[in-house]
Amino acid sequence: MQLIAPAHRTRETSRFACHALELEIFNVIAKAEIKGLVTEAQSEAFLEMLAGINIRVDAATFAMALSATPHIARRHRLSTYDASYLELAMREGLTVATLDQNLQKAASKSGVKRFAAR
Repeated sequence: MQLIAPAHRTRETSRFACHALELEIFNVIAKAEIKGLVTEAQSEAFLEMLAGINIRVDAATFAMALSATPHIARRHRLSTYDASYLELAMREGLTVATLDQNLQKAASKSGVKRFAAR
């Protein structure tokens, strides 16, 4: 799961994400519950915390999935999900917040910076 942040810090606290974010979030939570890593109550608390974050979902993700995203996925050998986040960051001049090593390398090669928490 990746989030995209503004490339420069502003007073605005919104973060950007691709259209599939909600599905990705629940997929991670469901897997963690199945593996016994978190309880349902912990998952619900996490979802409540996420609800308090201003996340803007990018409306152009699907349109780009038919043009730029496949090229990015092929070039960097990324999943289409990861390529969509990189495409969004490249298009909007945003940073990428991810722990995924392959996405970090692709972002670096593409001139996209990684988001660093303060």
